[in-house]
Amino acid sequence: MVIKPSERKPGTGTSEKLIGIFKGELVKVNPTLQEKKEMYGWADKADEKEIAYTGEKDGKDWSRLCFVFLDEITKKYVEYGLFISDELAEFEKDGITKKWYVNQWGQTQLVDDEKNLFKSFTHIQKQNEDTKEWEDVIGENGEPVKLIYRQAHKGETALYSLLRNLVTQSWFEADADTSLFIKPQHLMRGAVKDITSLIGTDSFQPVVGMVYVEAKDTDNGVQYTNNCVDGAWMPGWKIKDANINSASNSWSKFEIAPKGKGSYKLKDMYNYYQSVKRCKYMWELQPLHVFQADKFQAAGNQTFVPAENTTEVTNLDY
Repeated sequence: MVIKPSERKPGTGTSEKLIGIFKGELVKVNPTLQEKKEMYGWADKADEKEIAYTGEKDGKDWSRLCFVFLDEITKKYVEYGLFISDELAEFEKDGITKKWYVNQWGQTQLVDDEKNLFKSFTHIQKQNEDTKEWEDVIGENGEPVKLIYRQAHKGETALYSLLRNLVTQSWFEADADTSLFIKPQHLMRGAVKDITSLIGTDSFQPVVGMVYVEAKDTDNGVQYTNNCVDGAWMPGWKIKDANINSASNSWSKFEIAPKGKGSYKLKDMYNYYQSVKRCKYMWELQPLHVFQADKFQAAGNQTFVPAENTTEVTNLDY
C-alpha cells in the first residue's frame, strides 16, 4: 500500500508555541534518548534508535550540537541546535573568496585575506588609562602578545558566539592563557566533554536568548521545533539592561552601532537587537510566553511592547 502525503494520519493532541525572551542555565548538551525521555516524558516505543549527533554527507563529516537550557520562569526546556562541519567556512561572491576566522577568545571575523584581520583580533590589547588608546600588551620577551587564531569550520561562528556569553570570563581581563578553543576533531566524533564538564560549575553562567519553540503532540511523540536566534545571546546579568531599554521603548538607539566612551556596555545590546530583527519568527521583547497571534507584533516590524503594557518585563530581577 502506498500512502500519499495528503492521506497521512495527522498528529493528535495539543500544539503549543512559546516565543520571546528566555533566561536560563545550560543543563544538557547532546542528551541521549533516555535523557530526553526523562526530560519530556516520552513513552517507551519498540525499535527505538539512539539519537545520532554525527554523520557524513557529500563526503563531509558533520556533528550536531544540541544545547538544552532550562528557562527560569516557565521551567520549560529550550533547545538550541547547530551543525559543525569539517568543511572550512568560506564562500565566494563576485569572484572574491571570503573566509571566517576564529581566535582563542571565541571572536570571529570575516575577511577576504588573512592580512586584513583586525589587530585586536590577532593581538592582546589593553586600553591606556591616560590616553584612552588601545595598545598592544608586551610580554616578558619584549614582544607584543599574540592571540592564537585559525580559519573557522562551518558552524563554529554560531558555536563561539554562544560560548563567549556562556562562560563567566571577563573579556577585559582575558590573557594569553584564556582559550575557548574546542578541537573540531573532537566534535566530529561527538565528543562534547569540553563543554559538559563545565555544566553546573562557576565557569558557566545563565544566558539570555531569543527563541521560538513549537511543541506538537503527534503519533510519534512530542515533536519540537526550535528556532533560537543565532547571535542573539547575552550573559544573564544583562537582562537588566534589556529591561531598562525596553521600559523606555528606546530601541531606536540601536539602529546605529554605539560609539564613544562606555559604548562597550551597549555593544552587546546592539548586536542582540539586530539579531532579533532578522528573525521572522521573533516577536516582542518579553519573557517566554504562550503565543497568541492576535495580540502581538512581529519583531520584523520593529514594534516592541512598551513596559507599561506588560507586567513581567518591568521586573529588573528577571
